[in-house]
Amino acid sequence: FLDEIGEIPLELQPKLLRVLQEREFERLGSSRTLRTDARLIAATNRDLAAMVEDQEFRADLFYRLNVFPVRVPPLRERREDIPLLVRHFVQQFARRMGKVVDTIPAETMNALIAYLTDNCCRGRPEQCLPAKSQNPARKTRRPHRAQIAEPVS
Repeated sequence: FLDEIGEIPLELQPKLLRVLQEREFERLGSSRTLRTDARLIAATNRDLAAMVEDQEFRADLFYRLNVFPVRVPPLRERREDIPLLVRHFVQQFARRMGKVVDTIPAETMNALIAYLTDNCCRGRPEQCLPAKSQNPARKTRRPHRAQIAEPVS
């Protein structure tokens, strides 16, 4: 999986194209050619077709990558998915921590919908959700990226 494929510099794009077309590459510092039969999934939030027009992205690499495009709209365009995602990840974290979570209060869910609609979330789920503060005097904090700590044994 290559994230942000549109950020790859033009000088590096021919090397990736060679791997995709010829199915071969050399490791850094080696003169031995290795063969591969890899499949590639790439993602970007940039308009690669426009970048090809502006000569900021190679047309032949775009052709190779654009075989089966899948557009996934951002969460702000599909707010109705947020409760499903929140429930999924809460259950996942609860299992990992040996906890049981039956319900998520409506106030909490509405706060998460507002937070995730307004903030860019491209990392792991635990980095996207606001974390409870460790300071009991403060109710919650809303950092850009939050960590959910693992239970201490």
